Amino acid sequence: MIRASVLVLICLSAFAQSQKTINTDNITKLNEMGVVIAVNAARDIGPVTRMDGSGLILSIDIYSLDRQQLPEIIDIVEATAFFDDETWNMSSSRDISIARYFDGTGFSFKFREGPLWPIGAQLNISFTLLINESRYLYSQQKVPIMKNP
Repeated sequence: MIRASVLVLICLSAFAQSQKTINTDNITKLNEMGVVIAVNAARDIGPVTRMDGSGLILSIDIYSLDRQQLPEIIDIVEATAFFDDETWNMSSSRDISIARYFDGTGFSFKFREGPLWPIGAQLNISFTLLINESRYLYSQQKVPIMKNP
């Protein structure tokens, strides 16, 4: 599987009362824990998919840098991908999977059956990360769609 990965090192604050914006220039804290958010976009093109390939698959992995336990409840809401003048509301996707890492140090979110945007297209991704009762707005620019073999 070939995928592009965009890594953003952040620390989150568990006690924020208002929504904060997370990006590469804004570092906040979650119990002093360093956290990485990796955003990948891919499409399957091959003999086992339909002629024009699968719809977009977007994965978001959130994990602790130093293998500390993350909070029990982490969720992604209001997730949207943007390409040119088109949008994909990932939150309304029929095929979403969420997995907590077996050791509690991370979460993996997968959004499937997205649009048939072209391989190589650059996406802008935004979502709200819900940690306990706090909300964090995350955005990542120019996430490339890669081809899964």
